Amino acid sequence: MSAYVLVKTLHILSATLLFGTGLGSAFYMWRADRSRDPAAIAFAAHNVVIADWLFTLPAIVFQPLSGLWLVWYLDVSLGESWLLWTYGLYVLAGICWLPVVWLATTVAVLIAAARLEPGFTRAVAFVIPPMALMVAQLRPDPRLVLAFVIVAIPFQLGFNPVADTQRPDGLDARVIEVLTEMPAGALVVTDEPGLAWQAHRDMPAGLTDPSYARIAAGYLTADDLVAALRRPEVCAYMDWSGRFRPFAREVGAAVAGWTMELTDGRGGRLLIRPGC
Repeated sequence: MSAYVLVKTLHILSATLLFGTGLGSAFYMWRADRSRDPAAIAFAAHNVVIADWLFTLPAIVFQPLSGLWLVWYLDVSLGESWLLWTYGLYVLAGICWLPVVWLATTVAVLIAAARLEPGFTRAVAFVIPPMALMVAQLRPDPRLVLAFVIVAIPFQLGFNPVADTQRPDGLDARVIEVLTEMPAGALVVTDEPGLAWQAHRDMPAGLTDPSYARIAAGYLTADDLVAALRRPEVCAYMDWSGRFRPFAREVGAAVAGWTMELTDGRGGRLLIRPGC
């Protein structure tokens, strides 16, 4: 097989891969979004990001390289009208693709962040700034930095268990089952919004982000939790990750008489309002 036939074949295959991956990802992301199932949307976004890094990005890089080689080999002028159309449409496709990558990555990261353990958060906080400082001082070859990003991001989003968006099992699955069985329109006060979303439950306004950062900054207080728990449409209180433990005394008075539905043996608990 000549070099021309090989490059032309790979050029056609990479174009097919680029179009097929984009069409397939768009379809199952659209279907997942229409389902309004947070677990399905998280799973779809998670895999769209993986597909983009494993299939779409290599095809995007290979297409112009192989195309320019074919143009050079066939001694075709780069200013041919059909090539100018090709350049323009390719750039337009790239401009349309970048926002999709950003949106899918944002969804995947938000779902992952909802499940982050405090230990992991602290590790990231201690590792990222020194690494950024090292890069700024040493100024390594940009190609090495790019290679690291290409390898590290798919690993974190695709193979790191912290970012795993598979459906939960065990006690988490039981939590989702209990929350799902509550009356229509019932709200949940929880420090694990990911589990509430998978049960198709909303949280009171202002409590959808119960992060350590908001609590430490004073944007989420014991008074906020107590006020939310007094609302009649709030049927469940879940202190699952420990973020609400500093408010135990105030919250304890607000949920006095509620039924202890589940505990995880480490201080986590799910309480249900009587009558819900």
